[in-house]
Amino acid sequence: MGSLVQPNINHLTSVAEFEKFLGSSETSVVGLFQEDTQLKEVFMEYASEMCDKIRIGYSNTASVLRKLGEKDAIVIYRAPQFHNEFEPNFVRFTGNSFDELVNFVMTNYHGLVGLRTKKSFREFEPPYVVAIYEVDYALHPIPTNYWRNFILEVAKEFDGVMKFAVSPLEEFQGEIEHFGVIYNGEEPLVIARNEKGQKFVMEEAFSVENLRNFVKNMFSGKLEPRLLSEPIPESNDGPVKIVVGKTFKELVIDNRRDTLLQIYAPWCTHCEKLEPIFEAVARKLRDEKVVFAKVNGVANDLPEEFDYDRFPYIYWIPKHSKSEPQKYEGPREEDEIIKFIAKEATYGLKKFDREGNKMNSKVDRYGSAQEVSRKMKERGW
Repeated sequence: MGSLVQPNINHLTSVAEFEKFLGSSETSVVGLFQEDTQLKEVFMEYASEMCDKIRIGYSNTASVLRKLGEKDAIVIYRAPQFHNEFEPNFVRFTGNSFDELVNFVMTNYHGLVGLRTKKSFREFEPPYVVAIYEVDYALHPIPTNYWRNFILEVAKEFDGVMKFAVSPLEEFQGEIEHFGVIYNGEEPLVIARNEKGQKFVMEEAFSVENLRNFVKNMFSGKLEPRLLSEPIPESNDGPVKIVVGKTFKELVIDNRRDTLLQIYAPWCTHCEKLEPIFEAVARKLRDEKVVFAKVNGVANDLPEEFDYDRFPYIYWIPKHSKSEPQKYEGPREEDEIIKFIAKEATYGLKKFDREGNKMNSKVDRYGSAQEVSRKMKERGW
């Protein structure tokens, strides 16, 4: 067996050290082993991989093991600030493999109602319910847990179905704005996402009963998702259609045409450089069966399949595969974009062949029809 002596793994050699370790404000994963076992080997592998991400302790000291009544165990000990009457303060691992241990920690580390911060928010995947308020365990643990205890009562009823968390107001102002909410700060603001990533906001005053009904109605599909959207433009006759959250389905999904969509941000300099190029391509192909569209990715919600992590982002959306948009990764130059469209378009372009070469008006387009037939057969249409 290898050594567990690593800088970020706390070796607990006495009962006093163990109790001090558990008194931290962080939840901990602790290995307790009297001798070398298969479970200890699993713990060693996990500790080596995760010791930079979570707090890990280890003890083989007889007095510690005797006090705990353990000889071969891995236990999650929740930080004292998270102790409550709705769940145990520690959870013992009952599996025996590395993958089982990874899943065990992911499932149990945050408890019924976790602390979701800028550092840990990626650990809370939808579906989830989050209460945002003045969360401050360092300076104000009592009022922080006052609200959390109400949430725990509801979270207990949905254990294993949906994640619950509390988040500090000061860290998630941007998220509040993205949900399109004006928050007065008097009581927790409850936001949520379902398994599809759709957004919901509890409009009623905060109470256990209202929270319970909100979660039930969201889970059963009775609530209308909250859609962030700019106002629908009064005029939209340009070569590039302006799309907002409320018109995305109409102008992109239901347009029955191939579509090239640009997702941009108003402050993005790369988007500014792309704008005249994108519009020039749209003008050149204005008479083709291709729609060019753009949407402000900061101010509008998009379907989950249109994910993006930078600006600008370009999607090619085939007429017959609207639920499977393709990321355009090619050069952002006029000729290159036209070549891409000429190759991928469901129907051959009128002015360009499949390689993107400009055609004269006398070209026999039978070849293009063959290409369409071949492409449709390849895609099973």
